[in-house]
Amino acid sequence: MRGLLLRRMLRSLWRIRFRTGVMLLLIVITTLTGVMMAEFSRNGDAVYEEFYGETNLADLVVSTEDQYQPAANFSAACSAFGAADACETRLALDGQFLRDDGEWIAATLYGHAGSPAISSLWFSEGHAASGAGEAVIDRHVQEELGVGLDDTVTVSLAGKMQNYTVVGIANSPHHLFYVASSRTLIPQEGAYAVLYLPVAALAADAGLEPESRNMLLLDLPGTPAYDLQDTNEDEGVALRELKWELASALRDEGVEGALVGDRGSIHSVELLRQDLEGSRKSIPMTIFLLGAVSALVLAISMERLIRTQYREIAVMRALGFSAVEVRNHYLLVPLLLGSAGVTLGVALGAWFSVGMTSFYFDQWGIPLVRVAHYPDLWLAVAAGVMAIVMLFSLRPALHASRLTPLEVMGQREIKRTQAWAQRLTAWMPVTMGLGVRSTFRKPRRLLLTVAALGLALVILGGWLLTMSSMTGFMRDSLTEVEQWDAQAVFMPQQEQQMRSWAANHSGLEAEWVSVLPGSPAGDDRTFMVWGVGQFGDGGMHGFRLTEGELPQAGAQPVEVLVDQGVAEFLEWEPGDVVSVEIAGSAVEVRVTGITLELTRTLWLHRDDLVAITGWEMVNLVMLRNVDDAALEELEQQALVTRHDDLVAAFDSSMEKYQAIIYTFLVIGAAIAIAVLVNTLIINLTERDAELATLRVLGASKWRLSGVLLVEHAIIGLAGGVIGVAVAIAASKWMVAVFTTWLFHFPLFIDWMVALYLFLFILIAALATTLIGTWRIRRMDLVKSIQEFSQ
Repeated sequence: MRGLLLRRMLRSLWRIRFRTGVMLLLIVITTLTGVMMAEFSRNGDAVYEEFYGETNLADLVVSTEDQYQPAANFSAACSAFGAADACETRLALDGQFLRDDGEWIAATLYGHAGSPAISSLWFSEGHAASGAGEAVIDRHVQEELGVGLDDTVTVSLAGKMQNYTVVGIANSPHHLFYVASSRTLIPQEGAYAVLYLPVAALAADAGLEPESRNMLLLDLPGTPAYDLQDTNEDEGVALRELKWELASALRDEGVEGALVGDRGSIHSVELLRQDLEGSRKSIPMTIFLLGAVSALVLAISMERLIRTQYREIAVMRALGFSAVEVRNHYLLVPLLLGSAGVTLGVALGAWFSVGMTSFYFDQWGIPLVRVAHYPDLWLAVAAGVMAIVMLFSLRPALHASRLTPLEVMGQREIKRTQAWAQRLTAWMPVTMGLGVRSTFRKPRRLLLTVAALGLALVILGGWLLTMSSMTGFMRDSLTEVEQWDAQAVFMPQQEQQMRSWAANHSGLEAEWVSVLPGSPAGDDRTFMVWGVGQFGDGGMHGFRLTEGELPQAGAQPVEVLVDQGVAEFLEWEPGDVVSVEIAGSAVEVRVTGITLELTRTLWLHRDDLVAITGWEMVNLVMLRNVDDAALEELEQQALVTRHDDLVAAFDSSMEKYQAIIYTFLVIGAAIAIAVLVNTLIINLTERDAELATLRVLGASKWRLSGVLLVEHAIIGLAGGVIGVAVAIAASKWMVAVFTTWLFHFPLFIDWMVALYLFLFILIAALATTLIGTWRIRRMDLVKSIQEFSQ
């Protein structure tokens, strides 16, 4: 008997094979996406863990920036600290690298003493540099600039030209995310070079003392937990105490103004961690949303299937089948479709995860250590999808099990249009009025149809609105806020040299700026402190205030602006007096306003910054009305960024992400189209008896097509409104998931995109009328009359 029931159910699914295929496709897509994202996330963790483990990423990093210290001072501080397994000093200098096309680009040169054991290099070719005139280049330089082993490269260092022979190619754990500074979120291909040299040779080339250092790296026992910048909890309480002890030991050895950070302060490490964490956070909700949409479509299809089999259910009950047997019979639908869809989805998801992981790390130029598959993730995703599918399908199956023969045979009541609908349509033309009354005759069917159409946009609409908001915000930050043509970063001791250069080029405008690292008092999260000479009109950096007002110079306490990300994470508001640390100096400042910025920043007048630090320092200049010849001359002395190049880098970065973005958009569009078509066709099939009755009563095919057009227009309008609302809610959730301390952007709804989403549903609903017209033309009136009379 069970075999007969199974064959009967398979025949039923075959008769509605189009809808069966749609339901199966949705379950496959849900499982595929879940497995792909889950394996990608875990593989990403494994890649970073293995890479950082092999290179022994530093647990603590001390930087004195441009204040060079004798190596002996760092070594003495490390010995006094006593809690480290090992300590190593470094020398890090900024310079310029000459490309083959004659352009100068930013460069960072690191001096290593001997064979480093902390934050060591991962060699892909060659060996470490051991003598003067030798250098190891970062692997990104090879990939982006085409430099190889035994090539000679030219670097401008401290105003002097230096030539180096490339003896090795390697990756550094500090530069997997390849940008020139922590102020940059957008990698610019071919615009940055990193070289690794013997420290004595680098110091000699820069005109420094042989023992000059400005970095200290420490390896602590085990892998201590550190404070994560994207949470409000302090995960690194124990490490914080060690950092205070180290800072005290450094001061005792005469190392003043040192910045003591952990792995979270390494820009590349933290940004890549947060990027992966955002993906990890989105996995459960993505699976639930996709599973819910798939399960809702399956539940609607099951209800339609059960309604068409009321008489068969009555016969089954009359023949002695129990309610439990009927329920289990209809639960075969989600069980069969779910099992098949989950199995296929897991297989495809595991295959796609390899491509996604390889693509992601290839885009960043990160050596891919290994890609593995995880059966426990397959099982977890499959179980989650099956649970959602079975849960949503339980109600239709229970409804079928509770039907009795008497109840089914007695369903002869006439559905009458509600009085309010008759009054509403009294003035309308016959066709329109009939369409409106038909739409609202069965409110539950209308509600399910509209809800399914709205949920169809949960992924597609959410992604489109989020990407539109993010790209719009970033582009506006680059094109409208920044009013300079170029900016140059240089060492403080070059200030007079830079001012002389500016004085020799008449006509250009220059705004001199001080940029220093800062942090909230007692907090590991860092921001950049900008001391500018001018706020408001005439300044080369515009401010988009969301609250408050611009700061006034000379106020007590010092007045500052903070960006919206800092304000939200630290819960600062205009008028608050807060404690911050700037270049090792603790000071209280008053927040006067909140501004929209790409990175975490604090802004104040430069004179106020000088009063806080006790010394005047300029290390950046923003330029306007400067010609190319002058910039080419400047590039030999400082790190120059052209505004046009920055915008081009943003466009190029977006192109790199297009494959990933398009993958999710295709998934969202496939789900949206499948749900739209399936839901609207179900809505049409439920109207067969009504349409056949109207045809028998003399209604023309064109009039019935007009009725369907009106009905689908109402469904499209309502579904479009709900779809846009759902898409906005989904985009808010996505922004909340992906927003971190390093990467924060507000959500601005692009109403043009919202209009396109609304029109997408409306046009899809109207287009389905063609299918209804085709069904009306093929309608067998004799068969329909017989079914209606029964």
